[in-house]
Amino acid sequence: MPIQAQQSEGTAFGFGQPSSGFSIGLGALAAKTPYDSSFSTRIIPYFRYQSQNLTIGGTEGVSYKFLSDYNLTASIAMKPRMAPYSDGDTDLLTGMKRNSSVDLSLTGTMNIARGTSFIIEAATEVTGEHNGQELDFSVRQFVPGFGTPVFLTAGVKRQNANLASFLYGVEASEELATRRTYSTGAVLLPYISANTIYGLSDSISLFGNTGLTIYPKKVLNSPIINERTSLNLIGGLAFTF
Repeated sequence: MPIQAQQSEGTAFGFGQPSSGFSIGLGALAAKTPYDSSFSTRIIPYFRYQSQNLTIGGTEGVSYKFLSDYNLTASIAMKPRMAPYSDGDTDLLTGMKRNSSVDLSLTGTMNIARGTSFIIEAATEVTGEHNGQELDFSVRQFVPGFGTPVFLTAGVKRQNANLASFLYGVEASEELATRRTYSTGAVLLPYISANTIYGLSDSISLFGNTGLTIYPKKVLNSPIINERTSLNLIGGLAFTF
């Protein structure tokens, strides 16, 4: 089953990875989506390149930082959005299929206090799959005292009607006797996440990420949604060159 990181989204591996150089590795992902109450697990190959301004990653896409001031950074990115599910992943999804797409995003990060950042990301889909848009407002906090970097993030995403209906809705052509047509309208999704990385040596690191998203009533009313929350747990090993 495709596993969509509803995350902190932004990506499955997210913040807290080696800061520069080329990295490869493996990650183990366990996820519970809003479509199914059971956990799905999979092994994900990991690769990432980061220089001072450019980041390229398998789940992160391509990002370029075009502004870096004392307490403000801004970047533009092309990022993949994985298909949320496939035909038959659950009984309620029989005959339904969604494809992966690509988002163009603009992100601004402001350091508002020592160890605390305010982040805004605006994304729009550019491959014509659903023409969705998403706004993400979050606060990220560095947590001292663990002997290794630990970051906590809390935020809320606004998905417009096109994106939300693509993810959680049912089109007229997909209607069955047990599955009515449904459109969510625009939705707000609060979420929290945690990220950490631990260096075993100068070139080998362990990383861990987790994210929890809470879905509003407009999503829960959809005939294909079974769960009020989604949860992602990721752990892995990365080699940096």
